[in-house]
Amino acid sequence: MTTILSRYKYLLLAGLFFLTLQACYKDKGNYDYAPLPPVVVIDTNSYLTSYTKVYTVDSLIIDPVISYSGNIEDLSYEWQMWDNSVGRFVHFQQGKRLAYKVGADQYVKATGIYNLRLGVSNRSLKSDTADPDAAMTYSRIVTMTVVTANYIGLMVLHGDGTQCDVGLIEDNFFMPKATQTVTTKVTPGFYSSFNNGEKIPGVGKQVEKVGVVSTFGSSIFGTSNVYIFTDKVNIRTAYLRMEKLGDYSALFALPSLASGKPGYYTQFGTNQSKAMVDDGRVFYGNFVGPLSNTDFTYYAAPYVALVGSAGFTGGPSRGVVAFDTISKAFLYSTYGSGTTNINKFPDNTVSGVDLQPNNMKAKLVYMDIRGRTYNTLAVLKDATTGNDYLAEFNFWATDASQVSVGKYPMENLPGYGSIKFYAFGRELNMVYYATGNTLYQYLYQGGNTASAIYTVPSGEEITGVKVIKYEYAATSTTYQYSNKQMVIATVDQQGKGKVYAFSVNTVTGATTLKKVFDGFGQIYDMSVKDQ
Repeated sequence: MTTILSRYKYLLLAGLFFLTLQACYKDKGNYDYAPLPPVVVIDTNSYLTSYTKVYTVDSLIIDPVISYSGNIEDLSYEWQMWDNSVGRFVHFQQGKRLAYKVGADQYVKATGIYNLRLGVSNRSLKSDTADPDAAMTYSRIVTMTVVTANYIGLMVLHGDGTQCDVGLIEDNFFMPKATQTVTTKVTPGFYSSFNNGEKIPGVGKQVEKVGVVSTFGSSIFGTSNVYIFTDKVNIRTAYLRMEKLGDYSALFALPSLASGKPGYYTQFGTNQSKAMVDDGRVFYGNFVGPLSNTDFTYYAAPYVALVGSAGFTGGPSRGVVAFDTISKAFLYSTYGSGTTNINKFPDNTVSGVDLQPNNMKAKLVYMDIRGRTYNTLAVLKDATTGNDYLAEFNFWATDASQVSVGKYPMENLPGYGSIKFYAFGRELNMVYYATGNTLYQYLYQGGNTASAIYTVPSGEEITGVKVIKYEYAATSTTYQYSNKQMVIATVDQQGKGKVYAFSVNTVTGATTLKKVFDGFGQIYDMSVKDQ
């Protein structure tokens, strides 16, 4: 028994000896202990994860901060966009800094939500890995929401007597269609906000949309601009955000035709029928030159009425009507975009109507066409008596000697002598005038009477009245409230302006105050911005 235990003891000692010998053996193996490559870090605070951009207008610019302790030349960059058609991210743009003009292109073909990411590749890493993304570092997903612009509402030209701005009232009351809704927002400095704070020199005269952007099938055609006239300058701007582009000479077939003294511009809301008085000269259609006649010279008052087109619902072949301050006569052109002639009307042959359109013997105070196929109203001051009267003409009459309709004296109307502004709607009862603080409805065919329908608050003075007639047609598919709205501008003793917005009953002409907007200077003009 003792012998067996001794034998196990010697075996145990021998095992311990060999283990000790193995521990003392020096490992001369050739192992690679290279340090791990530097880590690419994309700073999540250096960019946003959500951007909203206007389709075909805005640019998306992202320049993320990237940290990397290695050789920066080892890195390459690629922006990728998720492609639903293939179910993966695809190449979008090369480079770390993304500068992308939003649509329309192969990537962004319409409004919607697009997902982007930046991929950073480290070329120093081995590329023989089974995972192709092993050498890539990706940013967080960036969401780009592409929308159409919503700068729609009422443009307000206002100022302080030395310079102007154009404000924008965005409100459902001024949305073209019932399906368009916005949160009410008043931006008094809309123009200056997109022009580096620059204001417009002078006292305001007119702000007006020129041209039209429309659709036919799947195509978009036409161009629009905003034109701003003051007593010092005239400006052409982009339509969407009103960035300054130049002056009004772009209206003319030849820019050299512009005199630099624009008087008044008008157009039908949804087409290219347009006319303008420029330093007494009348332009119409394509503005290829001032309308003229070899038999006489003229100097037009700053109002023109677009009568319509040849054959429209039986209309005559007349285009535009103007008033000559020299001969005190109404003038008209034939219809046609390339028209260059202007004519005087023949003697009136309408029995019982004391209106001679070719010799009015009066000064034009105001004129506006009520609507397409509807009559034109003009306020004139008789050269002999000095009294004002309202003249009604049917310039649609086929016989040019039969355009006179009626003459209505105004000297017995309430507020006469203090009338400052007029506004004519399409319907018979939509004739209005304003004194310093009161709006009147004038029923010239209802006993030739007028009555006060609204008085502005004490301390405010009316500086403008306008019926919003986006189109002269009976109904409008483009602007839901065409000929159903009125706006009144006021100013207080501190020079602060307000806009009072009314709905109008097209049958009775009654007005209902809907909203009041403030934050402006003295208001000179207002016009719908529908796109």
